[in-house]
Amino acid sequence: MSRKIMIILLLLFAITVSVSGCTTKEAPKGTFGEKTISLENITIVDNVTAEHHEYNGTNYYYVKGYLKNNNRYDAFNLKMKATTFDAEGNVVAVNDTVYLNPKVIPAGGEAFFGFSFIDQDNRIVRYELELISADAGI
Repeated sequence: MSRKIMIILLLLFAITVSVSGCTTKEAPKGTFGEKTISLENITIVDNVTAEHHEYNGTNYYYVKGYLKNNNRYDAFNLKMKATTFDAEGNVVAVNDTVYLNPKVIPAGGEAFFGFSFIDQDNRIVRYELELISADAGI
């Protein structure tokens, strides 16, 4: 009699586990256990500066500032783009190779960013910054 009860209990346990979703490796929308980063929670701190500098006869335009990561997870592989414009609103140059220090922005932390452009004729008068993507790591 106890053997039958043991078998029934094991079957009930197996059915309960299979129906409960405990053995599912992925949630319906692919988010089970995944860390996600929201770009809206990575902000460009207000003290961004942009200025022209001359070095060894070449004129450069630098855009630099800080990013704040307000996500719960560290931000890896951040992609960012800077577009520069002349006085008429024409695009002068685009740079999608951001200097970032540290390269991984800790949760709740900040990182310095910078872009540089060669601007021999000092045509650049304004810029726009865009966050493209970031990962939460593994």
